[in-house]
Amino acid sequence: MKIRKVFLVLFLVPVLLSCKKDTGEPPVLQVFSPSDFLICGVGDTLSVSGNVQSASSVDYVKIVLTNYNYVTMCPAITIYPTTENYTFNSEYILSNQNLESGNYFLLIEAVNQYGYDRVYLHLSVSGIQKESRSLMAFCYEKSNGNTHIYKVDSLLLYSLFKQIPGDFHEGAISSADQLIFSMGRYNGNLEFIDASDGSIVQQIDVINNPPFPYFESLTYSNGRLIVAYYDGRIDGYSGNGSYKFSYSVENYRAKRVRYDGTYLLAVLEYYIGGSMNVGVIWENSGFLKDVIYTTYSVEDLYRVIGNDVAVFCNESNQPTVKTLNTYYMNITQRKILPAGIIYSVVQVNSDRYLISHSDGILVYDYNSNTSNEIGNATMFGKMVYDETDNIIYMASGRDINAYSYPAGNWIGTLVLPDSIRDIQILYNR
Repeated sequence: MKIRKVFLVLFLVPVLLSCKKDTGEPPVLQVFSPSDFLICGVGDTLSVSGNVQSASSVDYVKIVLTNYNYVTMCPAITIYPTTENYTFNSEYILSNQNLESGNYFLLIEAVNQYGYDRVYLHLSVSGIQKESRSLMAFCYEKSNGNTHIYKVDSLLLYSLFKQIPGDFHEGAISSADQLIFSMGRYNGNLEFIDASDGSIVQQIDVINNPPFPYFESLTYSNGRLIVAYYDGRIDGYSGNGSYKFSYSVENYRAKRVRYDGTYLLAVLEYYIGGSMNVGVIWENSGFLKDVIYTTYSVEDLYRVIGNDVAVFCNESNQPTVKTLNTYYMNITQRKILPAGIIYSVVQVNSDRYLISHSDGILVYDYNSNTSNEIGNATMFGKMVYDETDNIIYMASGRDINAYSYPAGNWIGTLVLPDSIRDIQILYNR
C-alpha cells in the first residue's frame, strides 16, 4: 500500500506542475511612443518604443499600419525577442506612397504562448498629392510591324518612350505600381513595362495561331489587371504583376472586363453566332453568377453604387444608358441619349461620366439621369480624363485633342507619327 501511495504522489507532481503552467497569462504591453492621435505624413519614420511584461518568453512583437477596417496599409515589421520581459525601440516607415490622406491605426501587438496584448494608436496621415506624370499614347502601324508608345506632357509635346515588336490591341496602366501594360492580339506579346526606364519586367508570350488571335481584351481597375484570351480564359493579376487567378467561361470570350472589388463585370461574346451578353463573375472563385443576353452592343460598364452598374450601349444609331442590377441580375433602360454612336466612356466619379459621342462630348449624371453636351468638340474616339489637371484627352487617327473640364473648351492638338490605338494617364501614385 505504501508503494502505491508513493507512486501516486510521483505521478501527480508533474501533472499538477503542468496544470499550473497552462494557467499562464498573456503579455502586458505598454507603448511609450509615438503618441496617440499623432499627425504625420507618407514617408515619415516613426519611433516606436515600449515594454512587454511576460511570465513566459515573448514570441514576437509586431508593428503595422492598418486602416479603420484593419486592412494592412504598410508592410509590418516583426521583432522576435528571446526573453520574458522585453523593451523595444524600433523605427517604422510609412512607406506606402499610395496612401491617401486620412485616419489610420498603428497597431502594436505582443504575443506569447498564452495570448496577446494589442495597442491601437490613432494616426492622421497626409498623403502625397496625386499628380499626372504623362499621357501615354499607344500607336501601331501595320506597315512597320512595331508598337510605339509615346509620352505626352501637359504642353502636348511628345517623345518616344518604348518600341515593341509585334502588333497592338490594348494598353493599361497601374500608377500605383508604376507599370505600363501593352498587349498585342495576333503576334504582339503582353508586356509589363517599368514606367521609369522602359525596361520590360514581365512578359506573357503570344502564341501565334493564324488566322485566330491570341489575346482578346485588357483592362486595369481596382487593383486588378484582367487579361482575356480568344479561347475564353480570363486571367487576373495584381497591379505589380503577381498572378491571382485564371478562370474560363464556357462558350464565351470576354470583350471587356471590369473588376469592381467583388465581381468581374464582363461583356461576353458567344462563340457561335457572336451574340453579345453581359456576365457577372465572382472574382474570388470564378463562379459565373449569370449571363444576360442582349440585342445591342455594350461599349462599357461601371459600378455606380450598391447593386447598380451603369451600362453604356449602342443600339443601331440610338445610344442608351441602362442599369444592370447584380442582385436580381436584370437590365433595365434608364436613359435615351441623343441619336448617334458612343465611342468611349470615362468615369469621373460614381455618378458622373464623360461620353465620346459622334456629335461631341456628353456629360451624363447617373443620379439625376441627365445628359448635356459640353464644348464644341467635332472629333470622337478614345477618351481619357486627367482628374488632377481637369483635362479631357481625345484620340482619333494620329491626332490627340485636349479639352478643359467641365467647360469642354478646346486647349490644343497634337499630331503623332503613327496611328493612335489607345491612350492612358500615368499618375505619380
